[in-house]
Amino acid sequence: MTTRSQLSNRRAAVFVDTTFQGLNYTISYGLFPGRRAVAELFISCEKNTSAQEAMARDAAILISQALQYGTPFSVIHDAVTRAGDGAAASIVGHALDVVAAEMS
Repeated sequence: MTTRSQLSNRRAAVFVDTTFQGLNYTISYGLFPGRRAVAELFISCEKNTSAQEAMARDAAILISQALQYGTPFSVIHDAVTRAGDGAAASIVGHALDVVAAEMS
C-alpha cells in the first residue's frame, strides 16, 4: 500500500476566483513543500448550501487524497469528463484547468 504524503498544518495556498456555468467559485490549491507539484485542491461556491457546493467540495477532497497518495496531477486532469470541444463539463474539470493554467 502506498503511504500518504502528510502536509504540514500551516502551509501556503494560492486562491483563484472564477465563474463556471453562472456560479462564482473560489479555487485554492497548495503545493508539496520544496516541489512544484500540486498537493491539495479546495473548491468553494458562492452558494455554500447548494448541491453544487457539496459535490465540488467532496470531489476536491478526493482529488487531494489521490494527489497525496501519489497520483500525478496530470493523470487526474486528463481523466475528467470533457465536452465535445474539450472544455470542462463540470466545476471539477474547470478547477483542474484553472490550476493547470496557473502552474504553466
